[in-house]
Amino acid sequence: MPTGKDLCPARVEVGLRLNQRPMPFPHFSHPCSTDNIHGQRASGGLSGRSGEINLNMSRRRRDLQSVLLHLDMLMYGADQAALAELTSTVSRVPRLYHMFANANLINTLFLVDKRTSPMGGYVFRALSQHGLKHLLDDIEVIVNAPIGRTTFGDIIRHNRNKLMVHGDLSFASLPAAVRVVPKSKKQGEEFERLTEDFLNAVRSLRHRVNRILKERGRNKPNLPENA
Repeated sequence: MPTGKDLCPARVEVGLRLNQRPMPFPHFSHPCSTDNIHGQRASGGLSGRSGEINLNMSRRRRDLQSVLLHLDMLMYGADQAALAELTSTVSRVPRLYHMFANANLINTLFLVDKRTSPMGGYVFRALSQHGLKHLLDDIEVIVNAPIGRTTFGDIIRHNRNKLMVHGDLSFASLPAAVRVVPKSKKQGEEFERLTEDFLNAVRSLRHRVNRILKERGRNKPNLPENA
């Protein structure tokens, strides 16, 4: 369980989930815009577990491909964080690096700019516009699961916002309800359990999105741009 000196109490590092090979990190100006995914266009786009992203494909298919790509990034980050936890016996730097990176990615994909929507994040916006927001039901339950006087999602969001981005990188910059989590055995264990549930739900979401893409590709290989 992390302590105050670990800097970030939200333990985003987790167990190995997928036996996957590292994929090239894409070049993009903003992860929430499918129009900004560049890759190597001259040679056929991005390649990796998410497959090729072709900017001439339908908007629906392009959005689902983008969701798939970013879910792969998150699972890759979780695997690397777990590897750092297992191998970094001397320095805390690799583990802390992955904690910062994964907290930012989780926030971008599932938490940021919730406002009046059921969920925040890029994935909700991308799926809901195509009538697929129900795919996020399990993740929504986990994000809103209570831990003490806060929630699983708020722990990650506050770590990202208050400590990593807008704070002073100190444990004291976090709200009291978040600071108590790593100090409580019960709350710390609950956070770790929900982290595992969250990543299992992300893996399930990735499988379902990938299946939709494959089924739609078989049934309608030549979709119009506004499909």
